[in-house]
Amino acid sequence: MPMPGRVLIVDDTDDSRELAVTILQHAGFAVTAAATGAEALAAARAGGPDTIVLDVQLPDFDGFEVCRRLKADPGTTAIPVLFLSATHTGLDARRHGVQSGAQGYLTKPYEPVELVSAVRNLVRLREVEAAKEQLRNLGNNLPSGVIYQVVRRPDGSNYFPYISSGLEHVFGVSAEEAMRDAGLVYRLVVPEDLERIRAAGDESIRTGDPMDVEYRLRTPEGALRWFNLRGRPSRLADGSTLWDVVALDITDRKQVEELLRQHQTQLREVADDLRRSEERYRRLFERSFVGIFRTRPDGVVVDCNHAFARILGYGSADEARGNSVLPHYATPADRDMVVAKIAAGQEVVEAELTGRRLDGSLVPVAMSVRRIVEPDGPIHEGTLVDLTDRKRAEEATALRSVAELANAAAHEINNPLAVVIGQLAMIEKGRDVAEGIQRVRTAALRIRDIVNHMTKITRLEWPEAASPALPRMLDLRRSGAADDTGPGSG
Repeated sequence: MPMPGRVLIVDDTDDSRELAVTILQHAGFAVTAAATGAEALAAARAGGPDTIVLDVQLPDFDGFEVCRRLKADPGTTAIPVLFLSATHTGLDARRHGVQSGAQGYLTKPYEPVELVSAVRNLVRLREVEAAKEQLRNLGNNLPSGVIYQVVRRPDGSNYFPYISSGLEHVFGVSAEEAMRDAGLVYRLVVPEDLERIRAAGDESIRTGDPMDVEYRLRTPEGALRWFNLRGRPSRLADGSTLWDVVALDITDRKQVEELLRQHQTQLREVADDLRRSEERYRRLFERSFVGIFRTRPDGVVVDCNHAFARILGYGSADEARGNSVLPHYATPADRDMVVAKIAAGQEVVEAELTGRRLDGSLVPVAMSVRRIVEPDGPIHEGTLVDLTDRKRAEEATALRSVAELANAAAHEINNPLAVVIGQLAMIEKGRDVAEGIQRVRTAALRIRDIVNHMTKITRLEWPEAASPALPRMLDLRRSGAADDTGPGSG
């Protein structure tokens, strides 16, 4: 509920003063009274009434002087004054009252409704002036903007009936200059933006909706500033349109928005690079010949590629995910070794193990695995390599070596064996028995020497001395050395 208007009645006649007080109190006003000019000045300065009803004839000095003093005091100059007089009723008195600063003049006797109506109008005038003053103070103290009224005439021209003093700080043009020549302001606006302001005004006139437009303004110093203009239209009697406008400097916001836009562009570029990198990694992950896996600490597969699934006998990576790797250790010793190293914070590097496929068959593998801690918890990640082809190649190499060894042994044994067989044949034909036996004995010793060296080779034993009589293939010392002298010589 609005506060009642506060009225000060100044009259030296008790009956007249009490009558005015009663009429105004019944009309809802808060009324105080004074009987002299001095009391009136003191009450006005102390109480701040919204309106003063002032008698012209007072015992100390007349009402005209009281009014002049009220208007000369900054603390009371805005209070409307209504003169009320029974003796000063002529035109000259009324003119004198206006000249002293009064806003109204009533003569006695009067109708109560006249007094109430006059006082109510002055109270409203006081409220309007107070609101205007607040608006002016707000506009003048707006740190980064300006409050103004702009009117577009029916012929399309514009003028400013009111502009806050902040205009000079923001636009570099004084309010008085802009109200005399609106072009001083409009010429500062970037031309293409001025067209948008006019188009927004046209739309506001057509629809009756507020206008809201952002525009750029180049200050007299050459700096480019962004402003947001918001204005509500109202139609005037002559067909013009008036907007009550607030224009705020949004340059800082625009700069932040531009930085955000640049950062968003950079983030999108980074995101695109990450996505492409992830796609390349995923292709490499999926197409690698090496099995790659990630498991929980309990051994359940979180992710893997096709190579890992194929090594363990699964049809696809999707089929392997969610299953435990623990049953794929062929021996508990292998599993316990891996678990112990991981638990100790160590990495398992290319450990050669025997894996068990899904169908139960065995597969030689080399596994590397490490423990990492991710935001969701620890993960074991690693690689698995199928050693089947390598093992087969090693076996083939070993078989070739055995074959070469067998061929060399057969060649070396066949030579003395031929001597034995030949000499026995000669003995049967009656040749020199002693000489034949000696040759057979020599050949047999050679066969024994070859057999002994072959036995040492199969046992991986190092012969005590090199045997120049043996071929390099059958002599461990000479086959592993750069010359026939054996290791440790010369």
